[in-house]
Amino acid sequence: MSQKHVALLSGINLRTLIRWEGGEGEPGASDLRALARTFGVGIDQLVGDLLPTEDRPRFPRPSELSGVMLDFWIAKVQEMPVEVTVDGPVMYEAGVGQSPIPNFSSDLALMEPLMRAKGMHLYSLPAGQAFDGEMRKADGWVARCAHEPIACWGATICEAAARAWLAAEVGAMILA
Repeated sequence: MSQKHVALLSGINLRTLIRWEGGEGEPGASDLRALARTFGVGIDQLVGDLLPTEDRPRFPRPSELSGVMLDFWIAKVQEMPVEVTVDGPVMYEAGVGQSPIPNFSSDLALMEPLMRAKGMHLYSLPAGQAFDGEMRKADGWVARCAHEPIACWGATICEAAARAWLAAEVGAMILA
């Protein structure tokens, strides 16, 4: 793919791409996201060769998250005041203090606005069908945001949609 074509698809200035390839500067986080989406890969794949192989942390994948940890990452990406404590993830609200994180992955009323904003496509997947190289033993759902290459499976509509929303926001890996 030519530099010009990458620039057109990613929305990154052609001169900027040429400078990066010449060793003059490096892409920032938003540029890496644009490039990852352009090539249909995770940011980790773009920079993987640049990271040291030893002591490389294992980053979670949205498709591996469930329950409160899935809810935590959705809240964090939305810049809600959340953190992980010894008792688990919590949210801090001014004047209220510590409270549970919203249950995006199980509450359709919370998840529906995020689904609508991303133009979410959903379809049911019966037990015995393969998805993402794995035979599913239980009925579930597959969700994909419009104009995004990553689809995610979940046991419920909310779980599948929460994973797909998070994958659309951060890519295949959460680089925190």
